[in-house]
Amino acid sequence: MNIIDLLRNTFIRIKVFESIYEINHRVSRHNKGQITFAKGSYLIKEANEPNTQLVMVSKFGMTWDYVKHYLVPEKLTRKCKLDSIAQYCTLGNAQLETVKMLIEWCGDDKMLSKTINVLMVCKAGHIDIVEFLMTKYSLGVLHLAKSIDYAASSGRLEMVQWLHNRFGSDSTSNSSGICTTDAIDWAAKGGHIQVVKWLKSKRKEGMTEDAIISACEGSCPLEFIQWMAHSHIHVTRVGIECAMVGAASGGRLDVVIWLFGEYDHRISDDAMTSAIRSGHVDVLEWMYERVDHDNIGLYDAIDIAAKSGHLNMVKWIHSNVFEDDIYSSLALEYAAANGDVEMCSWIHSNIFVECTNKSIRLAAENGHLGAVEWLIETRGEFNLYRDTLRDSLRQGGLNQLLDTLKDIGIYEE
Repeated sequence: MNIIDLLRNTFIRIKVFESIYEINHRVSRHNKGQITFAKGSYLIKEANEPNTQLVMVSKFGMTWDYVKHYLVPEKLTRKCKLDSIAQYCTLGNAQLETVKMLIEWCGDDKMLSKTINVLMVCKAGHIDIVEFLMTKYSLGVLHLAKSIDYAASSGRLEMVQWLHNRFGSDSTSNSSGICTTDAIDWAAKGGHIQVVKWLKSKRKEGMTEDAIISACEGSCPLEFIQWMAHSHIHVTRVGIECAMVGAASGGRLDVVIWLFGEYDHRISDDAMTSAIRSGHVDVLEWMYERVDHDNIGLYDAIDIAAKSGHLNMVKWIHSNVFEDDIYSSLALEYAAANGDVEMCSWIHSNIFVECTNKSIRLAAENGHLGAVEWLIETRGEFNLYRDTLRDSLRQGGLNQLLDTLKDIGIYEE
């Protein structure tokens, strides 16, 4: 039995799509209204709304065979048409035939040539669409400045090669500006190793230390980072520090060890803080063993770890960092604001920390019922103004707690 067989069952099919819709609704709220999934009925309804964004074209990249049935010209503003087509061209699933039909449908060729961002089309890797737009609108090389940079940033090697062969093979002068050092820098940031190697072998622009910094932050193999550093560029002390901070943030212990040994670079408070904020205990442990404990500034380390939600990091710092080097004044407040009851409980049992009115207020405002109830039952050190607490609970959708708080004397009408 495969997925098709399962979806033939009406009950299962309904439940699957109901779940997808609910998950999308939650994601949309978290991402400030950005749509990641939509029913066909929504797309059709949206296309007929005034001030529409025409998401079936601009967001989901539906083909012409689908959208042609629901495009109502009199209900679409000129700006909506232009923006939707321009956005469609930059989508990963854009198709040339749909672009042609949309342009014919829109009929405003002159303004479209100014609305469509050819660089973003290059970034999406659509060679056929770029070629079509260049022919239709007589776009020359000057319209494609930095186009190789944009294509490289998304790892579009075929597009990079096409642009190079068509416009920029004479890279010694590069008067067109079709490629800059950003090409390799941006490709390295995205972990596009093959693009970096091809550009290095075919182009003369080179790269800056930003390429190595970005590679250390990302997922590039250590051997690739070493290849760039040893063969092609000088890295400043500031650049090494940025690379160390980035590697610590990304949990790249192998890169941290290599930077430390290769450049004899000291381990800074910023690098350790970066590891703490990202929750990489192994990285912090390795670095902490190699610093002068008399000259470090990790005073708010537990607060940072608690705010970031890393309980294992909080535990490690509490057990291993000298007590004189740290203090915690906001850890419980941050944990409550995040609704992290497990973090609150551990801090309460192991660290002496004040519990302020702000702790319960933030938990209430953020809708964390469990954290509010835990704070009331366990700490109870509150003297909140009536209106402040009421407004906080209502903001977090926790009106039902008001009666409970009245019963235990924390809240009075």
